[in-house]
Amino acid sequence: GTEEAILAFYRVQRVLKESILWIVGREERRGYLKKLKSTVNKLHLNKKVRFFGYVSEREKFDLLKKAWVLIHPSAKEGWGLTVIEAGSCRTPTVAYNVSGLRDSIVNNKTGLLTDKNPTDLAEKILKLFSNRVLYDKLSRNAMIWSKKFDWENSTKISLDLIESIV
Repeated sequence: GTEEAILAFYRVQRVLKESILWIVGREERRGYLKKLKSTVNKLHLNKKVRFFGYVSEREKFDLLKKAWVLIHPSAKEGWGLTVIEAGSCRTPTVAYNVSGLRDSIVNNKTGLLTDKNPTDLAEKILKLFSNRVLYDKLSRNAMIWSKKFDWENSTKISLDLIESIV
């Protein structure tokens, strides 16, 4: 989904000239980073996109606190942990409407879900940027929603489930 985030950002930055895209995380497939940088170059976004690579947990949360929005265009996701982490920093998410992400985002309440294409992704990002009331609502609700998820509670629920099966 990272390449689709870049394509969406290309549309966004044409309207929001000062916007910058941060790409955080390690390369999952050999050669993928080179492909992403080539896409950025072809779109003339070199000065607008910053690749961080792998970052520590502390740096990740520092970036999430500074970010205005998390863009999450995964084709499928087991669970959107980064969505919850971003929400804990009052950073709402715009993501593809796929399983895992639709479980971690309450559409139009804690974030925005989009069709699986960069055009719709860009449109929803621009919608969020142009509507401060909506942004404030999603930001506040994302933070409240994130507090419902903690390891202690998750462990208890999992243990209760295992015990009910055994």
